[in-house]
Amino acid sequence: MMHPRVVIEEYMSSLNTPLESYAQRVDVPVLLVAGAKDVIVPLARLEALAGLIPDCELVVMPDQGHLAPIERPTATATITKQWLAGLPRRRQSGRKRSAALV
Repeated sequence: MMHPRVVIEEYMSSLNTPLESYAQRVDVPVLLVAGAKDVIVPLARLEALAGLIPDCELVVMPDQGHLAPIERPTATATITKQWLAGLPRRRQSGRKRSAALV
């Protein structure tokens, strides 16, 4: 298990990392799961990021904050499984972006 100080340092570093500068270089399909009520990473930032990643699907959980995998693990797993199941179709049909509310 990681030391709590390391977790905090990594988290703080992530806040200062301009992900947007790396987004267009991502060459694999990406699933972003966002909480509409997330105050740590605002939905608008994830929407902008999703628009920059060439093959990105953004799924928004309307009544969720930042910790969807912890607070709603079953729903998060379902979203992830459905996305993974659709990967072969995504690769055959070309790259696309979409947004969904669950």
